[in-house]
Amino acid sequence: MKGARGAYLTALTVFVGTVVALSAYTLVRQRHDALARGAETAATQARAIESYITQSIFTTEVIAANLARQSGSGVAALQTLLGDAPFVRSLSLIDARGRIVASTARANVGLEFPLDDCYPATSDPAIPRICGPWRGRDFSSGTRGGGAGTDLGFIPMLIEKPGPKRAQRVLIALNPDFFLTHVVQNIDPAESRIDVIRYDDVILMSSDARRRPGEPGGAIGDHFDLRNGDFGPVPADDVHGAGEIGYIRASGLYPFAVVAHVDAASVLADWRSSAFALSATVGTATAIIAVLGAIYVRRRQQLAEQQDALDRLERVNAACVFANAQEGILITGPEGDVLDVNDAFTRLTGYARAEVLGCNPRFLASGTHDAAFFAEMWRDLGHTGHWRGEIANRRKSGEVFHALQTISTVRDDGGAVRQYVSLFSDITDSKRHAEQLERAAYYDALTGLPNRILLTDRINLAIEHADRNKLITAVVFIDLDGFKEVNDTHGHDAGDQLLFALATRMTGVLRKGDTLGRLGGDEFVAVLQDVGSIEGCVEVLHRLLETARMPILVGGVAMQVSASLGVTFFPQTEPTDADHLVRQADQAMYQAKIAGRNRFHVFDAVQDQTARIYHENLERIRAAIRTGAFELHYQPVVNVRSGWVRGFEALVRWNHPERGLVAPLDFLPMIEGHALAVEMGEWVIDTALAQ
Repeated sequence: MKGARGAYLTALTVFVGTVVALSAYTLVRQRHDALARGAETAATQARAIESYITQSIFTTEVIAANLARQSGSGVAALQTLLGDAPFVRSLSLIDARGRIVASTARANVGLEFPLDDCYPATSDPAIPRICGPWRGRDFSSGTRGGGAGTDLGFIPMLIEKPGPKRAQRVLIALNPDFFLTHVVQNIDPAESRIDVIRYDDVILMSSDARRRPGEPGGAIGDHFDLRNGDFGPVPADDVHGAGEIGYIRASGLYPFAVVAHVDAASVLADWRSSAFALSATVGTATAIIAVLGAIYVRRRQQLAEQQDALDRLERVNAACVFANAQEGILITGPEGDVLDVNDAFTRLTGYARAEVLGCNPRFLASGTHDAAFFAEMWRDLGHTGHWRGEIANRRKSGEVFHALQTISTVRDDGGAVRQYVSLFSDITDSKRHAEQLERAAYYDALTGLPNRILLTDRINLAIEHADRNKLITAVVFIDLDGFKEVNDTHGHDAGDQLLFALATRMTGVLRKGDTLGRLGGDEFVAVLQDVGSIEGCVEVLHRLLETARMPILVGGVAMQVSASLGVTFFPQTEPTDADHLVRQADQAMYQAKIAGRNRFHVFDAVQDQTARIYHENLERIRAAIRTGAFELHYQPVVNVRSGWVRGFEALVRWNHPERGLVAPLDFLPMIEGHALAVEMGEWVIDTALAQ
């Protein structure tokens, strides 16, 4: 007896240790996965919001360029363009001292703007500069310094653009209310928050009212090279507040970064519930096993005398389980005839026991599954003796329900099949709930169209299909013209009804296989597959334009808007992805708006690539000047008659790390008319004089 007790205690200790170790590993793994999902959520939010703000500021640069070229009569025209740029409050021209000489807001003219808090502190006109936040609505009514709480004020931004005679300084008053409204629409404020910081850790705006614009952002820049568009998870010590997961995404074009914070408690809420349930289950199971083991050891000597009683008890328990189980139980013979069913079977299917005895279970078939489904089921039963899966059955009333079903084969001592025992439970409600959750995650709540997540997946699938079959796919960015006026005049409810009606109409004019999705607000994206050629989608584009401008009756009032479309195509000469195609179509859409709205514009990939190569070359030349990669060669100037050397001509050469000495004709034309030409000239003069 003592030996049996010792063996039992050893086995119990090993078992409990194994269970505890496996449970701990499971909990640690689940916690790691939950935190990884939270980090992925923060990264997605940071990327999306950084891209949105960068694109908006890029659009502002286009408008600012027009202001620099049309500083006189063009101001009135640009005031009209600002109606389509709610992220800009005003555009102003300033002179070298910072005095505003022209502005889309007349009250700003004559004011002097301080330049000492603009970042970066550089005179290079090619680098946009973001200044410290201001209180108020504009320069004429605002004061320097960030606002408190929800008083966001505005953010000045300084850009230099080439003018007819000299470079023009354009001062932009960015509207943080617009960007934070977009942020709130794309995150859950209870679980996430967004900080927009300048490269020098100055807060520009935040969705958290406790974070004041103009205050330090937490020295995040100590861990990231923001000037080179760095990104990644924020170290836990640098996240504002306890229990947060942070991710930073720096803009590659402008000196700001977006930090997304996700509440770790919200991310781990489900994990804590799971951990509690698992701990309770393991503890209860361990206690039960310990009690049963103790009873087993104590009664071991009585097993022989009690064997018959235990056999009777087992049969009684089996009968009790059969009668009282919540799962439906169906027992058939080897040929499939029903031998018995329990009360739960009657409750779940509606068939009484007397109705089904001797029948084949095919009366439950719903017609949902094909012959291959049942062939695989019988193949598994024949090979392993078990089958488990989801199956759609039909109740006596004709209603189809989904069941999680297990079928086991019962064999005699000779291996012949005696019975088949099937247990099933109704999972219709849980399956319907799962479908609702999936729809909420991938579809727009207002229009029922695919949202940004599902739309990105559809574009990637279209890219794969086009690449595999050598076809052309078009991505169309649709932005409604005049929708803001509808909201302001008739209210948001009327605007929502208008959006729903337009989404239905535009879906109706697309071809089968095309996709229409909603990004948010009045922005939609259409994915047109297999257009044949670039000209092949023109008819669809005209149908979309015509559909968008057709009047719609909402609450007895006829409302009418139009649409501006931007179009880009795949394949392209360079590798691309869904986000890149959407950004290209978005850029083309803004060109359509600038051209007068109610039209489409095709993205020019060659022009875009040329512009990117031009800017890359400028950056290489700028870096070469600063790193001393240029050198001067001197050529004597000789008087032919006298033979005297009258002077020397200084010739600049680029000592390129890969190409060797590069002649001036290979790089000087690139900087002609650019501020770098002045910088290069000053370097030549300084170097020649020094030598």
